[in-house]
Amino acid sequence: MSRDEKWLLGGVLLFVSFSLIIWWGIKYSLFQSTFLSSQVEEFLNQTFVHMGIGEENIAEKFSEEKDGKVVIYETIVIPRSKEFVEKLSRRLRQAHFSLSLQQEGRTFILSVGKGSFKTHIIRFKSREKSSLSTTKKPYLVVVIDDIGYGGEGDNLVLTLPSEVTLSFLPRTPHAKELSRQAREKGFEILLHQPLEGRNVDPYPNPGVITCSMSKEEMREILNNNLTTVEGIVGINNHEGSVFTSRQKPMEELLSLVKGKDLFFLDSLTTSGSQVEKVAQQFGIPVLKRDIFLDNKKDPAYIHNQFQKLLSIAHRKGYAIAIGHSRAVTIETLKKELARNKDKVRLVHLSFLLKDESP
Repeated sequence: MSRDEKWLLGGVLLFVSFSLIIWWGIKYSLFQSTFLSSQVEEFLNQTFVHMGIGEENIAEKFSEEKDGKVVIYETIVIPRSKEFVEKLSRRLRQAHFSLSLQQEGRTFILSVGKGSFKTHIIRFKSREKSSLSTTKKPYLVVVIDDIGYGGEGDNLVLTLPSEVTLSFLPRTPHAKELSRQAREKGFEILLHQPLEGRNVDPYPNPGVITCSMSKEEMREILNNNLTTVEGIVGINNHEGSVFTSRQKPMEELLSLVKGKDLFFLDSLTTSGSQVEKVAQQFGIPVLKRDIFLDNKKDPAYIHNQFQKLLSIAHRKGYAIAIGHSRAVTIETLKKELARNKDKVRLVHLSFLLKDESP
């Protein structure tokens, strides 16, 4: 073997060794974080039971993985939260857990972990017993997108509570009939308008509107799309990460929506969206999505996203979620809505535009 070949082989071995070290470091960090999360979780659950905390006190609970670490977020609503947090803090210190405590008004935020690992962030909200029955429930809006092609999801969508808002893709085989049935059952109906996205689709959605179209082309497509779905009260965008980020195309489109007595829900497929700004410019009622429920087709993921949705609703008085016409989404959503029916009020999207909404 020549000298150059030896140097090359040595470099390859060094690179492989270095890569393996990094990989094992990441895997070990995630394993350690998960193990510590479980350890703290077990202690907290046992302690909560001993201190009289049950499921009725838990307003939300979800987990997130950030930088290779698992962090569990929880909100607990109880009377006299200050005394409870002080007692809990003493027990955590006695068990040699690390913690820090912040106070925001009557809410206490307790961060718990082991050493440098923070595994749990728990918000304790104080609520007097006398006010429990008069506390106003936050509003929850759930929009189901992509309806119209048929299949298992479309077959199940009308089994959801009628307070759910349904968004139909235009010019799809079952949009007309399904939207008619949905309207008769009391569902609210949106047009799920396809707009130009970042990915070039070899099979674009029927009725898509792109940035290169003239205003007259947009008008013809939009008007035709509106005739393919029954009972439309508003529009939300399907895809559209390119279109919604460009002010001029959005102005052209929303100038056509103006005067049709429709509102617009921004699905927020890009952080650079111009929808809200342009809609306000034209005086069109506008709302925007808070969370997607089912970026992963997994019940555990959807459950976690629903818990985040509840957190947003409790924080600002309402929250808007978008899910899709899939069997796993609809079946999981039905369970979550039933389980949390006493914590939130499910309403149609248009309800948030009324004077009595937050």
